[in-house]
Amino acid sequence: SAIFVDTRANALVHEGTVDRSLNIPGVEKAASYGAWVYDPERESRPLVLLADSREQAEQIRDHLLRVGIDTVRGYIRSLDGLELVAPRMVRPEDLDGFAHSLLLDVRNRSEYAAGHLPGAEQLSGGRVLWNLDRLPDPGAGTIVSYCRSGVRNSVAASALRRAGYDVAELEGSYLGWAAIPGNAPVVGAAEPALAGA
Repeated sequence: SAIFVDTRANALVHEGTVDRSLNIPGVEKAASYGAWVYDPERESRPLVLLADSREQAEQIRDHLLRVGIDTVRGYIRSLDGLELVAPRMVRPEDLDGFAHSLLLDVRNRSEYAAGHLPGAEQLSGGRVLWNLDRLPDPGAGTIVSYCRSGVRNSVAASALRRAGYDVAELEGSYLGWAAIPGNAPVVGAAEPALAGA
């Protein structure tokens, strides 16, 4: 009956969060990330925020209002007593042997062109929820997603999970993968062709 919004940093979310919650980390980018994960034209269920205080909850609510999200109905201060799940992760060194239907780079096109994982296809995090037709069907297999360091990826992955996709986030994202000796990014601005495009 309500959608939970986990406002903590991705590292804390990865330790455990409410199943199918949305990740909108902090106040600073709440409007931007809120617009990534919640479509007020298609969704009417109220939002319940995780916030340290009433003041923080009001600040996040005010930022969400700026992008047309006016369904914040309350907040909680703690996850105590709630059943938590850890979002699925895959270590960079295990990626080659990890079965997946899509390796999804949620960075912008210029970041993708400057260097991306072999076989990755690009769809900016802010466009994922609005371009589900460009992704494999939810039952087609696991999507492995990444960004530069993991923040944007956690946001986008939460929206995909909420939409019914099986998503595994790449631990450490692009920087974690690139730090492993022998891993060589693909450089180039070739236009990726996602499913359905």
